[in-house]
Amino acid sequence: MVNEINKTNKASSPVLFGIAAALALLVFYFAILSLAQSASHAVEQFKSMWYWIFALAAGFGIQSALYIKAKNACAKTGAMMPASMAASGGISGASMVACCAHHITDFVPLLGISAAAVFLAKYQSLFIILGVLSNINGTAFMLKNMQSHRIAENEPFYASLYRYNLSGAFKIIFTISVVLFVAAVIIGY
Repeated sequence: MVNEINKTNKASSPVLFGIAAALALLVFYFAILSLAQSASHAVEQFKSMWYWIFALAAGFGIQSALYIKAKNACAKTGAMMPASMAASGGISGASMVACCAHHITDFVPLLGISAAAVFLAKYQSLFIILGVLSNINGTAFMLKNMQSHRIAENEPFYASLYRYNLSGAFKIIFTISVVLFVAAVIIGY
C-alpha cells in the first residue's frame, strides 16, 4: 500500500509541477500588468485575451511537466540528461520570453523610450502568436526527444504517443507554425 502511494506521488509530480508552472505564469502575467498599470487593467486585459493567455500558460505548463518527466526518468536510471532534452528547456524559456515580450510596452514609457513602446504595442499580437507557436513547437520537440531516448516508453500515455513518428510530426508542426506566423505577419494580425 505504501509503495502504491509513493508510485502515485512520483508519477504525479511532473503533472503537479506543470500545473504549478502554468499558474506561476498566470501570476507573473497579473503581477506585471498590475505593477505597470493597475489590477483592474490586468483583469481587463485578461478578459480581452484570455484564450491566448490560457494557451500560453497551458503550453508552458505542459513543457515544464515533460521536462520534469524526462529529468526524473534520467535520474531514476542514473543516465545523464541528453543535451537535446536540456535544450528543450531552453525552447520552453524562449517561449515564455516571447509570450511576455509584449508586456515590455507597459514599462517602456516609464523609461522615456516611447518610440519603442509604439513599436512593441503595434506588434503585441505577433509576440503572443509567436509565444503560442513556440510552445507548440517546444512541446513537439520535447516529445520527439523523449521518444528517441525511449523515456517513459512503458507508461501507457507515452506508449500510445510513441506509436507515431514524432520526429516527422515535429517537422510538420514546425512547417505549419512558420506558415501560420508568416500569414499572421502578412495579414497584419
